[in-house]
Amino acid sequence: MDLEQLKKTWQSQSVRIDRLEEQNRELCRTVRADRLLGRRSRLLRTYRWLIIAGLVTIPFILLAFPRLDIPCGVTVLFVVTMAVLALFNSYVYRLIMRIDPTAMSMRDTLARVVRLEVARRRLRRCSMAIGGVAVAFFLYVLYEKGDYSPLIGGVVGGMAGAICGLRKEAEIKAQIRAMKEMLRDALRED
Repeated sequence: MDLEQLKKTWQSQSVRIDRLEEQNRELCRTVRADRLLGRRSRLLRTYRWLIIAGLVTIPFILLAFPRLDIPCGVTVLFVVTMAVLALFNSYVYRLIMRIDPTAMSMRDTLARVVRLEVARRRLRRCSMAIGGVAVAFFLYVLYEKGDYSPLIGGVVGGMAGAICGLRKEAEIKAQIRAMKEMLRDALRED
């Protein structure tokens, strides 16, 4: 094998290696985008159920509260609270829908995920305050009535709901954290 033939073989192998490396990078981008889309779809499914739960609760409140002789003001407060919470969740749902790792750069996707995390954190604080006021009024009305069985049921139900909510919150945070880590790793690699 002479020197010229060796150079040609070396160059062809170098071009082939470059092409394979580019294919490998593209495959990594595709796998990463698929993983991000999977996490995004889980978040969308969670928020879709949160919106539905908030909206379904409204008719339940309108049917159950009059039977418990809950004053109209507290009923209206609860209905408005559930409607506002459903609106908050639908806003977060829209923010999640705008995250598309296949159509945007990793940097833009990361910026949207961070924006989602900040907005979700703010809305969660507002939701806790609004919901806390509504629940406090509800429990106060039950306490004032003197019939403690609905009060005990409300407290137990509230505790069970809080436990479920905290678990769901931890899942949502984990999904968003994983998305951020994947995107930051991708930016470090590129």
